[in-house]
Amino acid sequence: MKRIVPILMAGGVGSRLWPTSTPERPKQFIPLKTGGTTFDNARRRSANRDLFTPSVILCAPQHQDLVKESYPDPEEAFLICEPVGRNTAPACCTGALVAQKIGGEDVPLLILPADHYIPDIAAFENAVKAAHPLAEEGYIVTFGIKPEFAHTQYGYIEKGAPLHNGASRVTTFTEKPDVETAEDYLRSGRYLWNSGIFMARADCLMAELTTYCPDIVLCTRQAWDHAENIGQNGAKTYLLEESAFAAAPKISFDYAVMEQTHKACVLEVDFLWRDMGGWDALMEFSLFE
Repeated sequence: MKRIVPILMAGGVGSRLWPTSTPERPKQFIPLKTGGTTFDNARRRSANRDLFTPSVILCAPQHQDLVKESYPDPEEAFLICEPVGRNTAPACCTGALVAQKIGGEDVPLLILPADHYIPDIAAFENAVKAAHPLAEEGYIVTFGIKPEFAHTQYGYIEKGAPLHNGASRVTTFTEKPDVETAEDYLRSGRYLWNSGIFMARADCLMAELTTYCPDIVLCTRQAWDHAENIGQNGAKTYLLEESAFAAAPKISFDYAVMEQTHKACVLEVDFLWRDMGGWDALMEFSLFE
């Protein structure tokens, strides 16, 4: 099996968690009660070298030292500094371009937000292995979480026709429904929380981005082609060219691709997952632990 390139997206500023999360140290770099940060947690989930290559990490330039503090061998990763925040679609596109440099046009990718908490690494790896053949077939696989309650701050995925390995085609995506809608989804049994974790071949992801958001591909490719190597002592640290990257549409990967593509499928996964993006999640997390 071809090793998977993890794309760790750590560029968020954590504004919803102010004042604990600050521009100098956003949420993904703040230690949790159990020890470590959510960035540490994402890094550990992608550390199995039988399954994964070294990571491609996207972050703001001012946070590169925080990344290097957490990464045991920072020189082995590709660290890509985004000069401005442009949301997850340009970040995913950039990560795919860098991954193709590492592993070739059709290398499999695993896109991992750095503000998630998933403690069961073995269960996570099992889910990745189940998603891998689907990605190889040309699907963009999103990991779906069985809803525990009618959460209104998560996206929901409606399951369609079954595929193999526990996956289903995606019928609809719904972002942050109201309480009544979320309760209907919960009762129906057809909906999963959208974890924001995606797996696909790089060439498939780039093809779908080209189809639905060609401006993103044009701008990010130019930003990567003209990136400045700012690493020291052999570290692979690059600063994207600012004017090109700033010209990329500011849009999430969900809106740009997943709500439009016919290649989406959802894999229902069996592990504890928490998105630590807001105070409600942190309060729930502290009670859970």
